[in-house]
Amino acid sequence: MTLLDAIPTARHRGADELPWVNIGGDSFMKVLQVRVEEGLWVVLSRFGPGYTVQTHKHTGQVYAYTISGAWAYRESDFVNRAGSYLFEPAGSVGYEKGGGLGSMPRSVKDTDSNVAHIKFIAFANR
Repeated sequence: MTLLDAIPTARHRGADELPWVNIGGDSFMKVLQVRVEEGLWVVLSRFGPGYTVQTHKHTGQVYAYTISGAWAYRESDFVNRAGSYLFEPAGSVGYEKGGGLGSMPRSVKDTDSNVAHIKFIAFANR
């Protein structure tokens, strides 16, 4: 065995190699990586107008980066827009509202599109 044999190799997937999975209406998720032994999930989400996620509790930390569009939590005063970064601590509870923000009680204009694209990196504690 040489030194080069011990070096882990990178894994590459092209954009079309991983499918978008419909999660309801005009909303989709693409799983980029799962490492069960570490509790790691890396996903791209595409939330359509008015999409609502069931109330859920994060057992581990979640990191979210909004690529385009806008989305928000019903219980929060902030809106995640393109370029926004969000950290959610383990134990937090989420109620996402999707792109367009049309059915939110406050008036927020989404100037990018009616679809929000978000990259989530989530850890699940066991």
